[in-house]
Amino acid sequence: MPSQPKLNLPNFFAKFWLFFISLTLSFNFGCAYCLNEEPGTLREIDKAIIDTNIELLKISILARREIVGYTKRELIGAEQKQSLRLALYNVLGFGAIDAGAIDVAYIGWKYNNHPNIPSQAFLNSGPILSLTGHSILFSGALTEIALNIIRKRKFKNLKIDKVAYTKFLTANVTRLNSLLNKRKTIQANNLNEDVNTSDINVLTEVSKFTTCYALRTYAVLQKDKYAQGVFDTLFLLNAGVGGYMGALLDLIAISHNRLGIEGPAGIGFTISGAIIATTPIITNLVAKHTFKKALKEISAKTNMTNTDLTRSQLSSELNKLKANLTQLNPSDLTNSDNEALKNYLANLGIYKKLDTYFEVLQNVDQSINKSARKALIRTSLVNAINGGCKIGFGVQVAHTGFAFRGNTLPQYKEAFKRLAEAATTFIPGPTLAVSDIVEAKSQALYTKLRYHKPGSGKQLTAVLDDLESIK
Repeated sequence: MPSQPKLNLPNFFAKFWLFFISLTLSFNFGCAYCLNEEPGTLREIDKAIIDTNIELLKISILARREIVGYTKRELIGAEQKQSLRLALYNVLGFGAIDAGAIDVAYIGWKYNNHPNIPSQAFLNSGPILSLTGHSILFSGALTEIALNIIRKRKFKNLKIDKVAYTKFLTANVTRLNSLLNKRKTIQANNLNEDVNTSDINVLTEVSKFTTCYALRTYAVLQKDKYAQGVFDTLFLLNAGVGGYMGALLDLIAISHNRLGIEGPAGIGFTISGAIIATTPIITNLVAKHTFKKALKEISAKTNMTNTDLTRSQLSSELNKLKANLTQLNPSDLTNSDNEALKNYLANLGIYKKLDTYFEVLQNVDQSINKSARKALIRTSLVNAINGGCKIGFGVQVAHTGFAFRGNTLPQYKEAFKRLAEAATTFIPGPTLAVSDIVEAKSQALYTKLRYHKPGSGKQLTAVLDDLESIK
């Protein structure tokens, strides 16, 4: 039989690796060329600038909408849902606490001149109601903490967490500045130089607004994250200390006839009252500090010195561009000039749309800030009264416990009288808190049904949907 040709393995592998390396290099060079390819003509640069602005707007509006928490499929947004949940926790919790205080006051005053003291079950009812109310608040706080952890994971999946959003902002703002610098070097053939200058100025103002809005959105995200964390922590501490150092020890003291334990219980109520009174102030201070710090941080990373959200200069430049374009006579222009003119006219329509969207975004931002200021004043006042009443209650309960000596009936009756005085001091606080929540939610519902005004979430969603039609 004829001999079979032998395969030269070294040569075969050498040729294979040469082919593989050349293929890989050609693919990489091709990809690098695609990634680094930059627009060159006036139309390409204008489109690239507009597209980059729209991408920045879309992710910023998406982030803002997630804070408000509205989508088309939802009747109300997550922010409204959270507000309703908190209202429910507080109405049920403070309602039960208020009922407990009323019960303690009623028993203390009713049996003040009675020869005997009431039954143990009767005495326990007030502290049990108070403990139940604090437990409702504590469970609500834990629920909100769990939901906020889920919310943070959602933000991460949407790429609007701190790391991903920072990376997106710095990359797109850098690209936008590069494109604007390149655009300033291009003149559209023989068209009026004022037209080109006006177009550049409008693009610059559009980019300023978009960039400022994106940077401020980053700061709002950080503010929301840390302020919410502080609020949840204080909410949990208030319910935990008030419930399990205050109400629980109060129940043990009453049920076991060891009124000396009312001393530590009173301290728990006092601490809880102080937390209630200062929660809005502390949360607001954290929010302000975090916003300023985050805005300064992201401004430094993107080399932005002015982050004020204003449209006044954009409106002025838009009017100049429109006036300069109307002065041109298409019959006096060459074909290439006419093509450039069409580009400017098309851009003018986009600029007008963007300016309309900017007005909506600015109004939503102002509306949210105005509502937040009003809510802060209201909650600060209500919490100061509620917390102050609880502090007074705690101090009196602590004094009763630490001053209690002996084991005689008159001493018990005197202690119950002091506890009744303490409960009477406390009653106006939770009563006001419950009344305020019911009134505020009723007023909000009436306004929504009466005026049918779209909320912030709906307005942001409408802008986000319209932006898709521009690209």
